[in-house]
Amino acid sequence: MSIRMSTTPSKRFDEKTNDMRRRPPVKPSGDPNHIYITRKTNVESQTKTAEELLNNAFDEIFIHGMGASVNKALVFAMEVERKFGGSVKSDIQTSTVQCTDDIVSLLDLDQRMFACNGLLRKSDFSVDVFEYSPVPFGLVRYGVAPDHQEVKNVINLFDNMFEKNKDRLKMFCNVNIGRDVTFDELTRAYDAVLLAYGSYKTKKLNIPGSESKNVISGSEFVVVGNGNVALDCARVLSTASSGSLRISDIPDDRLAALEKSVIKDIKILGRRGPENVSFTIKELREQFKIEEWDSKLEISEEDQKNLIESLPKLERKKKRLTEVLVKNIGVANGPKQCHFMFHRTPKEVIADSDGNVQELIVENTETGKTEKLPCGLLIYSIGFDTLVLDGVPQNEKKMIDMKDHCRVNMGSASGAQVYATGWCAHGPHGVIVDTQQQSIFVADQIASDFAHKMKSVASGVELILKEKKVPFISWDAWKLIDQQERNQGKLTGKVREKLTTFEKFMSK
Repeated sequence: MSIRMSTTPSKRFDEKTNDMRRRPPVKPSGDPNHIYITRKTNVESQTKTAEELLNNAFDEIFIHGMGASVNKALVFAMEVERKFGGSVKSDIQTSTVQCTDDIVSLLDLDQRMFACNGLLRKSDFSVDVFEYSPVPFGLVRYGVAPDHQEVKNVINLFDNMFEKNKDRLKMFCNVNIGRDVTFDELTRAYDAVLLAYGSYKTKKLNIPGSESKNVISGSEFVVVGNGNVALDCARVLSTASSGSLRISDIPDDRLAALEKSVIKDIKILGRRGPENVSFTIKELREQFKIEEWDSKLEISEEDQKNLIESLPKLERKKKRLTEVLVKNIGVANGPKQCHFMFHRTPKEVIADSDGNVQELIVENTETGKTEKLPCGLLIYSIGFDTLVLDGVPQNEKKMIDMKDHCRVNMGSASGAQVYATGWCAHGPHGVIVDTQQQSIFVADQIASDFAHKMKSVASGVELILKEKKVPFISWDAWKLIDQQERNQGKLTGKVREKLTTFEKFMSK
């Protein structure tokens, strides 16, 4: 199945009011094998329509993402692919130019899975997948916001990959490469090793008092960061008390704590100006639409002037985002407020006698003044540091020593050929679509490197794990966890009730 994006300008932006006219994009075709997805589309019924079309009349269908519903269109396309075992060719279109900013969250997945899928399709390899977390799909399971459940449906695609390739594909969760299995043991046990673990070492705030306790009981909290994680945190905390998250996959005990929150004041701090935010437009709009909350950009006249004057010069994606920012400039008021504040550099966290955060000291780099912000909870999301696993060759920049774009420079070391892709190889930059493409590329390279080599049967590390008595969770054990979570969730009308302990599912 191939997914192609084609875009055409919609001319919905009103230059005078800075508003986006609410009208659906023009449908490029009225043929019966063109399916149009909107926010109101029932995906289940449309999936049946797609099945009928493909079984009875057409060899190809076209799935069009209408406006902001690109995510739903992609989920639908993947569901069709899952049902037809990858034999379907679809063409996803949108009239929204630069649509990738809306689909990044959907493609924000484990790049190992994309590479694995490519290897299974292009070779006869057997593949072992290792996961540091006790369960798979960590980025989708824990990284996607709980009120964006439709994005998590993409797990079905990888579920299908494992179920169809049980004879060639194994998973070992709860395994720490470098501790439970050394890198040397790994390279001696396989013909090829692909490193695709991203950059999961979060940057520290590193200011006095940053190790203070953070509690939700305060009525005010501060988020340091200008990316989607900051928006997700603010949105979840500002909507939880309404009960809107009760159908999500947040564990009941965590949800109960969130719903008791008395937070009424949120401050989202950026160290630079509003023109440098890393939000995507979908998540930004959601924050401004939350009922009972007044969310505003509280910026200087100079920043406001610069934003407005920059609009005609911006490329489409950045322009759309800036239009939303400009439309929401003002001063937040009312019983529940969210303030977007810029040019603020955190300097110190002040704690009370019990060690709980009560105040954040920041420097306003625009005015040169020091400000004190009342704070009962401090969350920071300021990026990641690249981590090189023990035993993996490093260069002078403390990064993985790469021989070329995807091959690790192993020197004269014997053992497996070693490859790396994504953030662990090239640092934490670029959007997820980039890392997905890199994963597909490295799968092609591995398949090509081994195309003419004599077949062999590598030992793998399962025996090593058992000898070391390292408890791990297999794919079959994960399926038991998955089913139990879904069953428990149904009892209370939730998508699933996430388990938080997994000892009984571990290998003995």
